[in-house]
Amino acid sequence: MKRTVDAPLVPILLGLAGILELVAGMAGHTWTTVPLALVFFACTYLYLRTSLVGKYKIIDRVVGKTRIAATDQVLDLGCGHGAVMLAVAKHLRAPGKVTGIDIWKRVDQSGNRQAATQAVIEAAGVSQVAQLQTADMMALPFNDNQFDEPVAPQRQAQASAAPGIDRGAAGSQARRPVSDHRH
Repeated sequence: MKRTVDAPLVPILLGLAGILELVAGMAGHTWTTVPLALVFFACTYLYLRTSLVGKYKIIDRVVGKTRIAATDQVLDLGCGHGAVMLAVAKHLRAPGKVTGIDIWKRVDQSGNRQAATQAVIEAAGVSQVAQLQTADMMALPFNDNQFDEPVAPQRQAQASAAPGIDRGAAGSQARRPVSDHRH
C-alpha cells in the first residue's frame, strides 16, 4: 500500500516555520531562535513519522485484537485510503467481506479518491473480501443488521461528522446497519 501523508499542509507549514526561525536568527545575528527552529523541525519529523509509519503499526495492532471472525461482514466508516480496510481484509475469507464507505473528499486526505483506494485493494489481492461504496454516514444505504462488526466505533463516527451535523444522529446511523447479536 502506498503510504501518504495525512493533511500534508501541516508538515509543510511546520518545516517552513523552522526555516523562517533559522533565517530570522541568521539575519539578526542571534541564535536565540535556533531552539524554536529545532522544535519545529522535530514536530515536522514526528508528524511525518506518525503519518507514514506509526499509524499503520497501531492499525495492525488494534485490528489484530478485534473479535472479527473470518466470515464476518464488516463495515468501515470513512475508509479513506483503505489502511484499516486492508488490515481487516487480511483476517477475512469469503463469504466474509469488509465494505468501506467514504464520501471521497480530497480535503480530508490528500489524494482521497475511490479509484485510488480500489487500486490499493486490487494490488493487495483482497478484492474478493473488500469492496468500496460511496456513502455518507448520515444516510447509510444499508439494511438494519446487515453487518456483524463496525471498524469505526461510534465515537469516531461522531467525531467524523461535519460541523453543524447532529453527532448523536451520526452515531445512531453508524450503529443501525450493525447487528447487536454479539454485543
